[in-house]
Amino acid sequence: MMTRALKAEGLPAGSGKAFRTALAQGARIHYRAGVMKAMATVMTGTAARRPSNGLLLVLALLSGVLLPLALPSEFFGWLIGAFGVKPDESFYWGNAILGLVAVAPVFYAVCRAPSFGFASLLGVVFGAVSTALANFWLMFFQGYSIWTMGGTVLGYVGCNALLFPFLRGLGRIESRLRPFLLAAAWAGYEYFKSIGFVGYPWGLVGYPVGDILPLVQFVDITGIWGLSFLVALVNVMIAEAALGLGGTAREWTAARPLMLRQAAFGLVLVAGCLVYGFVRLAMPIPSSGSARLLLVQQNIDPWEEGKARTNSTAINQELTLQGVREAGLLPDLAVWSESSVPDVWVARGEWFNKRQAEKIMVPFARKLGVPVLFGAVGVKNYKKQQFMNAAALMSVEGAVVDTYGKMHAVPFAESIPFFEYEPVRRFFENVVGIQLPWTMGDRYTIFSVPLRAGGSLAFGAPICFEDAFADLCRAFILRGADMLVNITNDSWSKTWSAEIQHFSVARLRAVENRRVLVRSANGGVSAVVDPWGRVLSKLPLFERTSRTVEVPVYRPSRFTVYTRFGDWFPRTLIGLLLAALVWDLVRTARAKKKPEARASGKGLSRQ
Repeated sequence: MMTRALKAEGLPAGSGKAFRTALAQGARIHYRAGVMKAMATVMTGTAARRPSNGLLLVLALLSGVLLPLALPSEFFGWLIGAFGVKPDESFYWGNAILGLVAVAPVFYAVCRAPSFGFASLLGVVFGAVSTALANFWLMFFQGYSIWTMGGTVLGYVGCNALLFPFLRGLGRIESRLRPFLLAAAWAGYEYFKSIGFVGYPWGLVGYPVGDILPLVQFVDITGIWGLSFLVALVNVMIAEAALGLGGTAREWTAARPLMLRQAAFGLVLVAGCLVYGFVRLAMPIPSSGSARLLLVQQNIDPWEEGKARTNSTAINQELTLQGVREAGLLPDLAVWSESSVPDVWVARGEWFNKRQAEKIMVPFARKLGVPVLFGAVGVKNYKKQQFMNAAALMSVEGAVVDTYGKMHAVPFAESIPFFEYEPVRRFFENVVGIQLPWTMGDRYTIFSVPLRAGGSLAFGAPICFEDAFADLCRAFILRGADMLVNITNDSWSKTWSAEIQHFSVARLRAVENRRVLVRSANGGVSAVVDPWGRVLSKLPLFERTSRTVEVPVYRPSRFTVYTRFGDWFPRTLIGLLLAALVWDLVRTARAKKKPEARASGKGLSRQ
């Protein structure tokens, strides 16, 4: 029949196959266009059931609450306590399941936002609520709380107010790529908020799933940023399903095949990460024995201006002797927390105030016969009043072997830009109450102690929240450190959640570099984490105690991908996002030229 019809039109019989092929191609193009149109309709909310602006604000608020609940927090403990039940520590460690859905509501809201301005408003709501709830412990910074809490909240309100319109724009580039573009943008944002002078790598969406060890092993390739991308992608996929259900039945039917393909790809990606994780967990790492470390947790209130604070050195000494007596063996190294020796200062390779050191520290070292790593004031240049937040290693003879000065400061607290200028200095001295900020260190010190079983242990000692900065920690490993020994003092927060949040952040440094992480904290979390993220030993929170632990020393034959190449993954994501934006601009420009060309052609034909 097709042949007869073609002959009737005066066309050759062989044209039937070409005609059918063209017809099929046209049908496929029409179907794809229908899918894209349906996805665009669902995305922009032009369907009849577009949610109200009020509902979108509620969804942003919901995510602002869910994300802090997914992270280590006090809220579940408070809830249980309200019923007269004393909560144990497990209630403060966050919730991985909530982490997989926490930001899905706000992704949905920003994709349905009617304008870029409204998307920015959603960012303000989410940024204010999530930052305030996740970092509420900043309010316990006493007289500085208005600056610590207020500055942090305002900073991330501004960041999210800029981020969310960008997310809305990305959601309109290409339906097939939308989930991956949004997840990439979120991971890129978390990377930018975690680097530089104002870097603050807290509250990342990857941290709630940190306890799912098979899922986190691939961070030795991508760093924490790969985990943030994966968790963000799961959240976006959930938002995608909700977006599809929000359209009409016809739109959902047209868009469903693409959504199913996207979901399948996401599941394959998650499954691949899990398979890699199980393989890595079963894969041994070359070990060269163990080091016996004595962790000392003094549990002194940093805000206390009385006897306990001035006796900090004596308390640490007594806890050290107690730990040795209980273990019955001398450790290879005793580790005290940050700022544990406030009354003796150190300079590079020597005591600064020698008389005080010879009175307090030297006799103790000779009596103990064990090297001690401790936190103290480091003098960089006394004449210029340059002092560092330092870690110092004391030998068994009582000499200062070496020091490390903290290199990444808490912004506007430990380090203040332009403090040398009088108006800036007066403001921080008279209004904020900060008299003299720390001077930053300028070198990555690799400490070394001999092991009683033979050989030596090389380690880096990131101070305070430096163990939250992945790139800084890998620098110690690249310079020869066998492990990371963090000394910190988070007790000023007076909350379990602040201590656990810091530990959850630091824990992944062990996996990224496949090295042991040891932490000695004033009030906790003092612990030992192996290269797979498993906690080998942990001291109870906010208890004055000490413990001797056998710490395996791993020396892999090669660096991990992350250790060697650093933050390549987020930078690649940012590059791909920029490429997508350029491609969209070119495509849009070409689309605008086509109608103009057609209109010009019609005008010429009339002439």
